[in-house]
Amino acid sequence: MRTLDSRFRWGLLHRLVATAAVVVATAGMLALVGCGGSGGGNVHSAPQTVYPDEHYLVAVGTSTESMEDAENRARQAIAAQVRSTLDSQIDTRVDSEIADGFETYTASTRQTMQQQATFSHAELIKVDLESRRERDGVYEVVAYLPRRESGQVLRRDYDAAASALGRQADAVDAVPQGDLPTFAAAYSEANESWTELHQRAMELWAVTGNPPASFRQDQDRWDAVERRRMDFLDGVKVSFSLLDVRPAGDHLDDAYLRQEFGEALTDLGLTIRGDNCGAGDYLVELQPRLHYQGVIGVVCRLDFAGRLVECESGHSWNLHLQDDGFVGEGSNTYAARKGAEAAVNADVLAPLLARALDESLPVR
Repeated sequence: MRTLDSRFRWGLLHRLVATAAVVVATAGMLALVGCGGSGGGNVHSAPQTVYPDEHYLVAVGTSTESMEDAENRARQAIAAQVRSTLDSQIDTRVDSEIADGFETYTASTRQTMQQQATFSHAELIKVDLESRRERDGVYEVVAYLPRRESGQVLRRDYDAAASALGRQADAVDAVPQGDLPTFAAAYSEANESWTELHQRAMELWAVTGNPPASFRQDQDRWDAVERRRMDFLDGVKVSFSLLDVRPAGDHLDDAYLRQEFGEALTDLGLTIRGDNCGAGDYLVELQPRLHYQGVIGVVCRLDFAGRLVECESGHSWNLHLQDDGFVGEGSNTYAARKGAEAAVNADVLAPLLARALDESLPVR
């Protein structure tokens, strides 16, 4: 199975950053400037004439409340512009990858990528004090972000993230083959370092227009970590058990739930075996839990609690799977229960299981 990080290649990052500038508008805020320019002009109506695009990101903030509010709006607009140059294309890219058959691109992937498209140094945004003006009760001001000065700060952040990734990748390489719990811990730290590095790379490129010089090398280092992860998972077999200790008359469709859990575990790169749990295997043992509430009509919430067991040693880790979507409503408990059950599917379970198993099995 091809993972998100191993596929998120240099070209994808380039396509994200190289998109046309995105216009971001909020109530009381003028449009962001997305094109370059030169020559004369009013700093409020054509700020790019004073702050050319090749050297600055610029925005005008307006407010009917105060000059301070206008300044805050202008700063927020700059931060939004950095994010928007990346975020606006994420939906298109993810949908394209799904259409191409990359099934690991899910709603959680989309959310993760969007969360990474942020600007972490709002303090670098400056206000042009001479641009402050008030006309007919409307306050206006220009804010700008110097690309070169900001790039120096962002490059230091990137270099620190790259050093951390290198240390964590070395730790991953040092784990003996077969020591899956130790590898899971080392991989988790390396994954955090990669997420940080990837965010810093996107941010730097969006602000300066230039990629980090070492990004290809750092990407290759992460790809090596991913290959090691797949080597560790190769051959790991997982048995799944759905405990049924619910009161009589409060039954769920166990066959349906087992099928959805099995598909979710398979999507995570694990091999599903029968009920026998042998040496080197793991057991996922979960119990559905139903929670009812309501006086007129019934609301049923469903979650799962249990454990992951290393079959040979008996060592176990607690698991808890909960999603706001596992809810059903109806005129009686049966209808509400069936609604909650129907909300459980492999696409939703896979990211929940990945997070729950992260401590012991390095699935994605």
